[in-house]
Amino acid sequence: MKKLIMTFLIFFIFSSLLISQNKNYKGAELRTKQYFKYGRFEVRMKSVQVEGTLSTFFTYFDGTPDDPWSSTKWNEIDIEILGRYSNSAQWNVITSGSTNHVRSEITDFNPHTDFHIYGFEWTNQYIAWFIDGKEVYRQTGNHVLTVTRPQKIMMNIWLPQYPDWVGKFNPITLPAFAYYDWVSYSSYTPGAGNNGTNNNFTFQWKDEFTTEDKDRWERATHTWTGNNVNFIKENIAFQDGMMILCLTDATNIGYVDKVSPKLLWARTSAGKITAIFSEVVDKQTAESKGNYFIPGLEISSVKLLGDGRTIVLDCPSLNLNSNYNLLLQRGVKDIAVPSNDSQLQNILVIKSEPLQFPLKINVGGENYQTYIKNQIYRADSTEYGYNEGSKASTQDPISNTEEDPVYQSEINGVVKYYIRVPNGRYFVRLLFSENYFTEEGKRIFDVYAESKLIFDNFDIFKESGNKKALIKIIPTVEVHDELLELHFASEIQRTLLNGIVIDYLGPTKVENENSYDYGLSISQNFPNPFNGATNINFNLNESSQVKFKVYDFLGREVYSENLGLLNKGNNNVTWNGINLKGMNLSSGVYFYFVEGKNRSEIKKLILLN
Repeated sequence: MKKLIMTFLIFFIFSSLLISQNKNYKGAELRTKQYFKYGRFEVRMKSVQVEGTLSTFFTYFDGTPDDPWSSTKWNEIDIEILGRYSNSAQWNVITSGSTNHVRSEITDFNPHTDFHIYGFEWTNQYIAWFIDGKEVYRQTGNHVLTVTRPQKIMMNIWLPQYPDWVGKFNPITLPAFAYYDWVSYSSYTPGAGNNGTNNNFTFQWKDEFTTEDKDRWERATHTWTGNNVNFIKENIAFQDGMMILCLTDATNIGYVDKVSPKLLWARTSAGKITAIFSEVVDKQTAESKGNYFIPGLEISSVKLLGDGRTIVLDCPSLNLNSNYNLLLQRGVKDIAVPSNDSQLQNILVIKSEPLQFPLKINVGGENYQTYIKNQIYRADSTEYGYNEGSKASTQDPISNTEEDPVYQSEINGVVKYYIRVPNGRYFVRLLFSENYFTEEGKRIFDVYAESKLIFDNFDIFKESGNKKALIKIIPTVEVHDELLELHFASEIQRTLLNGIVIDYLGPTKVENENSYDYGLSISQNFPNPFNGATNINFNLNESSQVKFKVYDFLGREVYSENLGLLNKGNNNVTWNGINLKGMNLSSGVYFYFVEGKNRSEIKKLILLN
């Protein structure tokens, strides 16, 4: 489950079986009749690709005749996959009075488009999670020692009432289905097993779901406060060697799809329109140009992306300042058996509002000087923003900066930050301040950019102390899908982010090979390392106003010079290793930055003073 607020929500899950609540949507839950204490638990599953939904595999103590359930006895171990994300899964351990033990694990695949094996090992010393047999995360804190009560194995699909966590649900995305290929259990037998870590687990059983084993499993029929569905028995199907959990409306229940695919939204970008369907659609019919019409605009091609729902319509003559309507014709099929065809639909295409660089975002705060305010990211309507987390702030002064308001506010528990950008290379600075903890080891998390691990086991306090500005530099981030994605994964306690600064560096190598005009290129400084002065040569493809900047290794701007209007061709700037006040800088690694009309370049240098 998710966050401290979720601990309150989950209090109701099994303690109050509110069968009488007649909710508009129906989900499903399958659980074992038997309890298990310790072991290796695995599932091969494919989750639901619908924003606002949750597909799960977990163990939970719901009380025994000799040990009745109460909130003070909470024991739960979770694998949860949010339908809003295409590249992550979530782990959590919930205990009585627990602090945050949740981690959002980035994946190198889309959990919703294919089957993968997820699992966890639960012992009296650790709880570890696995993807496709590889351990990806482990918890060993004191809270693990309190997970001692026997638990049932459970799987469910539901609609949490918390859009800040799971995203905004749209009813036209129903029905939706989560597929479970098999579940297995191995008991914990340290020193005497046949599988798992160090062969400390002994295989007990594996259910392939060829039929329903009613001696092992039972279908749940309950709900709870904070859950927008009732669990019903009819929404569990055993078919084609799988167990299928169904998420439906109150009328069309069970494993059946009679709903036509619809367009949820469409939006412009340079030379194309991107749109998304309500469900996975057939590739051949989805890529047929004849199934779409845009008045006043020619569609040169249509491509269905890997998620099976998103289409990109190439429109070379598209004008970003114009308004467009996208008309869906009859003929796009979904993948149901039998299939459903799209019906006539007319939607207004959302106009994008390209961001300007350098881009500065006051994460957690409002507009401040050259920083723009933070916002929640919506794929259909915003150019940037965060997913998950809550705002926090302090009025205490922040040292090592003159931009206190940026570092005084934060998003605590952030998982994703998205920025719509043109494809290219970017110089990214992340701004942090540890305003709560006063010793190292209390908050540790990982930071990813475009799915690549950038900062591992990052501890803000360890690097900068309390209430002190810290800037972390990512020298180059390449974006190939017009969306710069930052991912934050907790190791200990909640993640946080105070600010973001992004500079555009220019096109990627791929774009250059496609005859993209670079506009600016810089050479390595000489001499390097240097003492006294160093020269930087750069070439302009056209006359341009040029700025020269230097940043220290912490991302702080230490020198800036406006070089004015320079002519096309070779140019040069000399830097004497001084700061903005004309004082000599200390020895170290610095980044020099040349900014032209349409492009910037950055390189690293070494100063020896």
